[in-house]
Amino acid sequence: MTSKQRSFLKSLAMKEDAILQIGKGSISPELTESVREALEARELIKISILQNCLDDPMEMAQLLADRTGSEVVQIIGRKIVLFRAAPEDRRQIWLPGEKKPEKKPEKKSDGRPGRRSEKKPDGRAAGRSGSRSDRGAKPAARRRS
Repeated sequence: MTSKQRSFLKSLAMKEDAILQIGKGSISPELTESVREALEARELIKISILQNCLDDPMEMAQLLADRTGSEVVQIIGRKIVLFRAAPEDRRQIWLPGEKKPEKKPEKKSDGRPGRRSEKKPDGRAAGRSGSRSDRGAKPAARRRS
């Protein structure tokens, strides 16, 4: 991961709240599984380490990253930020320098821009109803009683 990509992820993580907390139980298999599931759903997660956890945050971050196949983005005090890119079809975060897959433009049925292609149930084209002269006419005046 380049420093530019890491900086980009830090800026995204700054706006996020911690979604997991590590307490006195430290890193358990259940916590590792929770981190793995969160990374699948979000790609970028922030984890808070509570005061009653006596382990070193740097060691914990590296251990979680190794177990989940993610990368440590940053460790600030007792906060850990992890990132794992999802497969391209479910990707939410594109890092700087990575090429996004191009979206195929939608084809219009008649090939002319600005034309409506929907059809009404009776086979007529969808659009405005009424004649052209009705479109510019002013509404009828209201009666006052």
